[in-house]
Amino acid sequence: DVTQDSELYGRLLLGISYIVTDEKNDSVLRIFRNLLVDGSPGLIISRTNPNILKSIVGSLNFKTMILTTEKIHGLDNIVSLEELTNNIAEFCEKNPDSIILLDRIDYLISNFTFESFIKTMYRVNNIISSSKSSLLLRVNPESLTKFQLSMLNEEFSFLPGKKLGNIAI
Repeated sequence: DVTQDSELYGRLLLGISYIVTDEKNDSVLRIFRNLLVDGSPGLIISRTNPNILKSIVGSLNFKTMILTTEKIHGLDNIVSLEELTNNIAEFCEKNPDSIILLDRIDYLISNFTFESFIKTMYRVNNIISSSKSSLLLRVNPESLTKFQLSMLNEEFSFLPGKKLGNIAI
């Protein structure tokens, strides 16, 4: 329900990167889908099976990139933090005002260091800001330390909306 998400989260601002803390990616995929309804181009970077992503997001205008070292036929894969940055920069250059979803950062942190990952996110945020795109970073809070989560909370904005504990207004 697009209206429900709009009422809950308000309007996302272009040029802003948002953090979405949730153990599962269902809700952020629904938000992503609803943001694409107006025709904005989208990019999902994840480890989730592309068929599952397509079943949730539908046939809207989005591209999928997979976080893996193995090449999967017909899909672009990302094997390094530099490739992540370059692919986001290229996508934003070709598609200003786009919506990007970065999911499963646990994979990136496990294969690289958190310090390298956060430095990459600083660069990505600059790209998002200058291209007037929006980034949704889905974080499973259980997979990070309190310090790591607080660093991400400093760099990323929270989705617009009013929340008091578990109650959304």
